[in-house]
Amino acid sequence: MSVPMLPKPTSEAWLLCAAQHQAYQNCAQLDALPGNQASPNHPKKKLDKALGGHKSADELCEWLDNNPFDSVLAESMPSFKAFKDTLERVVNDLIH
Repeated sequence: MSVPMLPKPTSEAWLLCAAQHQAYQNCAQLDALPGNQASPNHPKKKLDKALGGHKSADELCEWLDNNPFDSVLAESMPSFKAFKDTLERVVNDLIH
């Protein structure tokens, strides 16, 4: 299932949390990465480096198929935790 979201700074920071050399370690600091795409520390550039080069959306989906995202460990990122908590609340409201 896909869910639209607007993470801060970008969704690449969430993927980077899982893709970095030590997956899910120190992910909270990734929320502070710059949103300016010209920055060498932009999450897209860091994700490209972590994955050994730029990946298309299809390639990222394939990577996620082979490396399932651990949403519990990713909750150390405040932006991801806020998204997950809101999603769970909305789904629970819809079910009940």
